[in-house]
Amino acid sequence: MARPNFHHLDSSCDTKLLELGSRLNVAIAEENSLYAESQRTYDDLDTKDPKRALKFRHASKTDRQILRLLGEHDWPKSANFNPGDIDNLRQLAEHGRLAIEVAGRAVERRIKKLIAASDAYGALTNQPHILSLERRCEEAGKRTLEIVGLIESLPARTLEGLIVKAKAVRWCRTGDLDFEDLEPAATDTRICHSIMKDLAAMGA
Repeated sequence: MARPNFHHLDSSCDTKLLELGSRLNVAIAEENSLYAESQRTYDDLDTKDPKRALKFRHASKTDRQILRLLGEHDWPKSANFNPGDIDNLRQLAEHGRLAIEVAGRAVERRIKKLIAASDAYGALTNQPHILSLERRCEEAGKRTLEIVGLIESLPARTLEGLIVKAKAVRWCRTGDLDFEDLEPAATDTRICHSIMKDLAAMGA
């Protein structure tokens, strides 16, 4: 079977792929619009105090004691107590009183403050209109993922088709093709990544 001559192929060879590329553009635009709306909605919420209270205080002896109660050894300075951590602290407050008492009053006060902050944050973010917006964002992401899956399944035979595939890769990487450290990668891997960036630039 003869190999295809790319110099004599036109975009009709990738008709389905180009159609999916158009659908991908629409889906990404819809996603971006919904996420922008979501960001504006969260920006309007007064979550500053509970978020500050839930921040892990790296230099605090009390927070480090709580970390050990959670079975953890160390967290980065940017870490926060997440809902799973708060659930574990609730369980500890109900069934692990002895461990908390041994840890001391400061730990007990801090655990109560963390639980209260989590409840306050939840009351703000679990409002019906916010949960509905989150569902719409999730559904939009699923629709885009379905299109990307179809793009993946089709071979590209033209430059235009390859550009569509590069757009799909960019979406998978949340728009960022430079997040990976490719210094230790093999030469062929770096070249493949470079080609991907070139195609994405052509598509832009």
